[in-house]
Amino acid sequence: MIKLVIDTNALLVSIPRLSAYHWLFQAIIKKQLLLFVTTEILSEYEEVLGNKLSPQTATSVIRTLIELDNVVPTTVHWSQSLVETMRFQRKTFSCYTNG
Repeated sequence: MIKLVIDTNALLVSIPRLSAYHWLFQAIIKKQLLLFVTTEILSEYEEVLGNKLSPQTATSVIRTLIELDNVVPTTVHWSQSLVETMRFQRKTFSCYTNG
């Protein structure tokens, strides 16, 4: 199974059913991908989805992700400072290397 961390914008564009990228969200739902997340990443997902789509959609997506057994909660025990300029890239890198 493919292991990954998904950028917030990638998740955002994969949710609408008519999106060319909906296959990504469906692959998560169908448990074809192993998604690693941290609390910080889930919070960002919820904030951005709530602002760009709707608070109800954000809540629904987060609840769905939390309930899936192929979505792996990851605790970051250490943090790399390799990427200082972009906050999300640091979160993604830390989640990936700790997952």
